[in-house]
Amino acid sequence: MIKKYCLTIISLFTIWLLVSCDETSLEPTTKKFSATINGQGFEANEIVVVQNGSTLSISASSGNKALQIILNNYDGLGEYSLGGNANNNEGKWEAGLGNGGTFTTLNTNQNSGMVHVTSSTASSVKGNFDFSAISGNNTVNVTDGVFDLQIESMIEN
Repeated sequence: MIKKYCLTIISLFTIWLLVSCDETSLEPTTKKFSATINGQGFEANEIVVVQNGSTLSISASSGNKALQIILNNYDGLGEYSLGGNANNNEGKWEAGLGNGGTFTTLNTNQNSGMVHVTSSTASSVKGNFDFSAISGNNTVNVTDGVFDLQIESMIEN
């Protein structure tokens, strides 16, 4: 009898917890970042998104490979060109030791790629991207890039 009573109390408590939960607390944190690198798929399993004043930095990695996008003068929705000198936005691909090194858009023409931010809030950013980056005489083409991410850290200047 006591076991049945305890089981009933536990069941009612569990139902109460499930009913009283806020629906938004049950939703997972969105983290999606993928691209095609010279025809090969890249799906990040480690992603860090930081907004420092007007600079948005997205770093995504999988194993010894990493892709990074840095947007200076980030202002939410819009198109951001990649390339040019150090004051411009940057796309970067790191293939790992022995695999070609670090490829960057900073050493290329002004129009070496584009980031399209299609959705932006104070805590999230979503969009797509593509770019060509170089390392010495070698070029890497990053295409079909998509991201849907939570901004993990905001630093006000």
